[in-house]
Amino acid sequence: MQKPPAITPDYFSEVLLPEIRELATSFDALRLSDLKEALHSLSEKEFISRVLVPLLQKMGYTGVATGSHGPGEFGVDIGPFFQIGDFGERTYYGVQAKACDITANASHAANISAIFNQADAAFTKRFPDADNLPRKLDRLFVITSGGITADAKALLLDYVQNHPGVMFLTGDRVLELLSKHGLLGVLRAEQQVKCVRIVPFLLPHSRGRKLSWQDCLTILLREHMEIESDLAHRLIDQIMQRERIMSTTIGKGFALPHTYNTGIGRHEIMLCGADGRFRWTHVQPTRVDFAAVCLFDNSESDVTGEIRRVVTSAAATHMTRTRAPAQPAERLLDLTSHIEQALKGASFEVVVVEPRAIRVGVRSGNS
Repeated sequence: MQKPPAITPDYFSEVLLPEIRELATSFDALRLSDLKEALHSLSEKEFISRVLVPLLQKMGYTGVATGSHGPGEFGVDIGPFFQIGDFGERTYYGVQAKACDITANASHAANISAIFNQADAAFTKRFPDADNLPRKLDRLFVITSGGITADAKALLLDYVQNHPGVMFLTGDRVLELLSKHGLLGVLRAEQQVKCVRIVPFLLPHSRGRKLSWQDCLTILLREHMEIESDLAHRLIDQIMQRERIMSTTIGKGFALPHTYNTGIGRHEIMLCGADGRFRWTHVQPTRVDFAAVCLFDNSESDVTGEIRRVVTSAAATHMTRTRAPAQPAERLLDLTSHIEQALKGASFEVVVVEPRAIRVGVRSGNS
């Protein structure tokens, strides 16, 4: 029997180490190829919700939420969101996302000339900032899951020199950032969470205190939802950012706010019933007495869409019933039961927490 070679320092450095490096290089190339293929396979909607939103949140941006399409759109797919500088100043950003290569072909969906026009238009849009003051974007990211063709790059160089507020990122750069921030797992086939926890809250009337739902939801998320403080802050920021873009109030005292990518491990529905209507947010005077707050564990999908459909249908049915319970506590229990049965009928695993009465009056001038 032939003896194996002695593992001397020279043998290790001259024979084994080069072979190990060659194997590692081959593995990395194969893995990179798989990651690129997974990134390119995503639709634009998936690219935004599964990749870009979690990435921007992990990078420390505040108020990251998908834009509202149609009338009133701020010219971006994500945002406006902001970053706070060393002196407390806010820099506002937006993202335009493309799930294909950017080319100079005028007939192509992502042709560079059309993107230039979209970018110019985004900087003209006004939006309410965190202080509800009119503001315009400071910077815009144009991010593609693919690449930029050579003919498009030639046009791009002149444009970015004259438009320093615009930055273009390719799929390769997105993969680098995902790796840097430990988020390559978002490219794995998404497992659809089918567990829903319903948490009913009754908010008794607080005499002498002026309330807003923004204050109430902030307190409930921070103190009564078994959620870490940093995550609670992020969730309320995301919810309120969505409200600035498009209100989720649906009339007759109902609101259906929601946010995605909580990472909690299950979907949460906070059902909140109040003894009397009070204003929705600090800047929206709409009066609300019931809110169903959906905190979705992962990104927008068929599963989260089904939950939203069930909750919206239950709220609509509840609003139109001629003999709905009159008392807030009875209404809360009735709506909780309705949503629970509808979700179970849609094959969800449902856990209902015992209703809790939480007095959350806030001494503020926001009435």
